[in-house]
Amino acid sequence: MLSRHERLTTAAFTECFRSGKRTHTTFATYIVCPGTSFSCAVVVGKKVAKRAIVRNRIRRQLTALYRTLAMGVSAAVIVIVKPGVKNLSRKERARVMLLEFGELMKKR
Repeated sequence: MLSRHERLTTAAFTECFRSGKRTHTTFATYIVCPGTSFSCAVVVGKKVAKRAIVRNRIRRQLTALYRTLAMGVSAAVIVIVKPGVKNLSRKERARVMLLEFGELMKKR
C-alpha cells in the first residue's frame, strides 16, 4: 500500500483524470500529470476480474511495483488496468508493466 503522501486525493485524481496526458499500452492506460512529487492510483475495474479478491490482488501487486519505480519521478500517475492483465502470471505481469512504465517515463 502506498503511504498517504504517495496516494492521490479525490480532487487530485479528478483533476488528473480530466486534464492529464493519456498513453494507451497493451495492458494499461496511463494518465500522467506533472507534479512536485510522485503520487499514484491503480484502477482495476470489473472488466478485468469479476471477483474483488482478484482485483485487489492485482491492485496490490501493481501498487508495490510502482512504489519501487517511483524513485526520481515527479508526477501524478493514474494506471487503469486492461482485462488482459488477469491472464498473466505474477512475474509476467511485473515484467510487462515494468517495461511499459519505463517506456512511458522515457517519453516524458
